[in-house]
Amino acid sequence: MFRIGICGGFDILEDAKNAGFKFVEMAVGSLMPAENEEAFAPSRAQFENAILPIEAFNCFLPGHLKTTGPDVDYSALEKYINCAVRRVGEINASIIVFGSGGARQVPDGFDMATAWKQLEKTATIAGEAGAKYGVTIVMEPLGKECNILQKVSEGIDMADRLNLSNLKTLADVHHMMHANENYDIIRSDGGKLGHVHLSGMKIAGFTGGDAYDYPEFFSALKTSGYKNRVSMEDHSGLISNAPSRIEIFQKIVEILSTY
Repeated sequence: MFRIGICGGFDILEDAKNAGFKFVEMAVGSLMPAENEEAFAPSRAQFENAILPIEAFNCFLPGHLKTTGPDVDYSALEKYINCAVRRVGEINASIIVFGSGGARQVPDGFDMATAWKQLEKTATIAGEAGAKYGVTIVMEPLGKECNILQKVSEGIDMADRLNLSNLKTLADVHHMMHANENYDIIRSDGGKLGHVHLSGMKIAGFTGGDAYDYPEFFSALKTSGYKNRVSMEDHSGLISNAPSRIEIFQKIVEILSTY
């Protein structure tokens, strides 16, 4: 039912393909060498000819390109966003995850109502660029890791307010757990979901990570009618850098395929 992928770079493509992953999710920065077209041209073929489809991108905006606070530069944001979204569309990827906690973080003492309006303006720029280039922008609620847009319910509310065809929200099992958000929000508003993130330390057999209620999470996704991509994240790099990486990848695919 779900199309299972993994976040990473070109170095994991072969193992990810052999393990059964269907796609890879990379960082937008890998497409953005100083926003220079001549610098991008030589690397474009690498994305287009990858042995496993690169269908999604994350880490949308660099931390210095602020979307909230007194230093927002909409001209710079619009230039960067349009370049990034166009390039993602050119290599036939269709999802950009708008997490970018560093760019979103609201400075201490700054008015939160104003910050929300600023973030919505940037999301509108991104959503309009997405419509132009055939890419869906998904707003990622970041739980406790950012002080604005922390919950899926807030992402759904934003998508409703802005009403843009290419702007949706993301459900991340890690951030939902840390924000104490019930999975019922997915069941009731799954049509607003454009992408899903999983965290896989426990599922891969490593200790010390969080224990996620995968059965309940996937049950909520199924009830919602969501049938699209699910990306496994490896925040610490323990999985990607493990000597037995291919075996771990296979185990993850095997377990997730049962849901």
